[in-house]
Amino acid sequence: MKKFKRVLAALLVMIMVLQPAAFAASVADFLDFPFGWSKDAMTAAVENGLYIGNESKLIEPDKALTRAELAAFITRAFGATRMADLSKITDVKADDWFYEPANCSTSSRIMTVVRPNST
Repeated sequence: MKKFKRVLAALLVMIMVLQPAAFAASVADFLDFPFGWSKDAMTAAVENGLYIGNESKLIEPDKALTRAELAAFITRAFGATRMADLSKITDVKADDWFYEPANCSTSSRIMTVVRPNST
């Protein structure tokens, strides 16, 4: 039984580590890659793994950047991995795609939580 658990654990780790990315990973994969003033910066962001796109393989260059996207960019850029307790943050759920970047950016104090005044 012990050997089975070790083999199963090793298999699960390999699956998680070797799993292919679910989103776009190169400039050619995006359906709306910008070719204007931001082309060079966006190309560098994609090639360096800072921007991986969304499920629809869109960049949406005219859309405003969300707090979650900013957290993802920053944590990828700095390689932040430290996790924090986000139980008091009501708009970030454990199953949100941005849970880990929000957690790392909060834990590393790259970004902070601002709560409205309660008085």
